[in-house]
Amino acid sequence: MFAAGLTEALFGFQLTWLHIHVAFGALCLIVIVHKLTLLTATRKSLLRDVEAFPGPPGNWLFGHVLQPTQDTTNLERGLKWGEQYPYAFPMWFGPSVCFLNIHHPDYAKTILTTTEPKDDFGYMFIESWIGNGLLVSKGQKWFRHRRLLTPGFHYDVLKHYVNLMSESAQVMLVLKFESVFGIHRNATVWENPEVFDPLRFLPENVSKRSPHAFVPFSAGARNCIGQNFAMNEMKVVIAMMLKKYQLIEEPSLKPRIIPRLVMRSLNGIHIKIKPVEAQK
Repeated sequence: MFAAGLTEALFGFQLTWLHIHVAFGALCLIVIVHKLTLLTATRKSLLRDVEAFPGPPGNWLFGHVLQPTQDTTNLERGLKWGEQYPYAFPMWFGPSVCFLNIHHPDYAKTILTTTEPKDDFGYMFIESWIGNGLLVSKGQKWFRHRRLLTPGFHYDVLKHYVNLMSESAQVMLVLKFESVFGIHRNATVWENPEVFDPLRFLPENVSKRSPHAFVPFSAGARNCIGQNFAMNEMKVVIAMMLKKYQLIEEPSLKPRIIPRLVMRSLNGIHIKIKPVEAQK
């Protein structure tokens, strides 16, 4: 009797655990189906949103980042796609994250002049680094801080720093350059975009282009508050540098540009520096 009772109890215990496993498996299956349903719905919605914009084919699961690299491949591929789709094209990061890559000034104007809240996705990765300051903040906090800081970057205030910039340039000559890479290399906007041609920026040539064709400091309400300071700094440093030195390109060591938070060169920037001969 005792053995029979023990066997019956063990059998019942096994059935109970079996029921638990079955229930747990069923719950996992329901969660997976629910997630897949949401993922499918999100993807369909995104496909509808970007259906007017043709783009390069991508992997259904990984999108266009199946094989991310640490060299110039991704940047070169993006420029090639820009030639095929000169206004905008969608880029997929997985099955349910899609960005519309805009690289034409007419389209960029719509984005840069909008007063709509900006997307948090692109900034959430740097907020822990730089904090919730003027670059990352939004709404009334951004508007209040921007209004308070703007007078400090007025031209009449910045011109007093020219002497300081000149003194600093004597110690270290630094040239900074940031740009919206795709727009600034759009062949439908710029003739021979890869050619260095300063004459593009003569007033008569600038007047023929959209004001959003060259936006190294962005544009609109959220443009770079320090752009006048940066331009003054560059003008002073470049003028002093070219007054003393001639910069010569090293053809065998061209920079291999990669996109990061700012543009970087994998192999550095190699130039030859030749003193300018004094005029007799």
